[in-house]
Amino acid sequence: MSETTEQAASTAHRHIIERPRLTRLLDDASARVIMLVAPAGYGKTTLARQWLATRPHAWYVPSAAPADVAALGIGLTEAAKQVTQAVGNRFRQWLHARRGTEEPGLAADLLVDDLIEWPSDAWLAIDDYQWLTPDAEHVVDRLRVARNLRILVTARRRPLWGTSRQLLYGELTELGSSALAMSRDEANQVLRGLESAAAQNLIALADGWPAIIGLASFIEDTAPPEGGVVPPALHDYIADELYFSVEPGARDELAQLSLLPSPSVRLADSLLGQKSRLAIAEGERVGFLTSEGAECFAIHPLLRTFLRSKLRELPRPHQGSLVSNAVELLLDHQSWQGAFEIIQEFELVNLLDDLIEEALYDLLDQGLLETLSEFVEFGRASSNGSALLDLADAELAFRAGFHER
Repeated sequence: MSETTEQAASTAHRHIIERPRLTRLLDDASARVIMLVAPAGYGKTTLARQWLATRPHAWYVPSAAPADVAALGIGLTEAAKQVTQAVGNRFRQWLHARRGTEEPGLAADLLVDDLIEWPSDAWLAIDDYQWLTPDAEHVVDRLRVARNLRILVTARRRPLWGTSRQLLYGELTELGSSALAMSRDEANQVLRGLESAAAQNLIALADGWPAIIGLASFIEDTAPPEGGVVPPALHDYIADELYFSVEPGARDELAQLSLLPSPSVRLADSLLGQKSRLAIAEGERVGFLTSEGAECFAIHPLLRTFLRSKLRELPRPHQGSLVSNAVELLLDHQSWQGAFEIIQEFELVNLLDDLIEEALYDLLDQGLLETLSEFVEFGRASSNGSALLDLADAELAFRAGFHER
């Protein structure tokens, strides 16, 4: 982590406030399993530690590499000793004697036996749950139904066993990103040291993202961020904490997805081909993509700005190919405004004729003359003197004259 990021994170930590709205929700939860599920930077770990501070608990964090059954079992039994020394060793004996097979079902049963003396009022917390392998998740699935265990997980995605049915019947409690997002009142408390105009600008920019609101307090009052600009401290946080944890083979593709106004699995498949699934999986894991259901995703405006900045760092030929492919896809789907925003942002005047050719009569039929006029004005300002621009100009003049009559 860079020195700037450490300083920003330290400052953010000092400004993190108690969130009684959320702790009350946890206090009222009757389920023995609680899930805090949201992208990176939503304060899951901070909230979990604050809430557990007055409760007996053990805390386990998987390593950044996917944690298998062996790592999970050892980690949980070691963590459990924070609460009670009455932890069995059947799992370790099995681990020592096994012959290369995971046998998650057996491993889970042995762990349940090892934790049979676990106090009924204590919590077993698993932070950064998303690092567990499917076999390790099977073990947690078995542990969560043990009557004496209370489990709290923080994760960037919902556990495989976290079904809608169990949520509906109260077997699980989940706080997602919508609940974890900071309200305007909470954000105002964090930024109360800033001038009002700067604070409101930052609150709007953050869109409820706790990490950004916390880090925003590191920014000088006199230099509030402007549209399209990620302040340096926030940029470093996103780069160091999120982007560089993405698989290198998915970074360019994830940046390319930021060109789509509303990314979806279908559009990603069309744009990225076989690389689509890895890019989506990495985007969800790290937090750049937030699921909105029906295989559609949202990208936080700050993350979108950051990802597009990474595109600009690429060699021009490669950048041009990635951006042009995205424009072509948006034209195929008649996303005229989305295509124009990319053309304008990346100054791809050569693609403006394609946009006008595809969109001209559709925009005219819908009466979207101001949108078409915006396209034409950009072309003229860019010294584009194509026949298509002249045609669009003529059509606009004719429609304007017709309406005047």
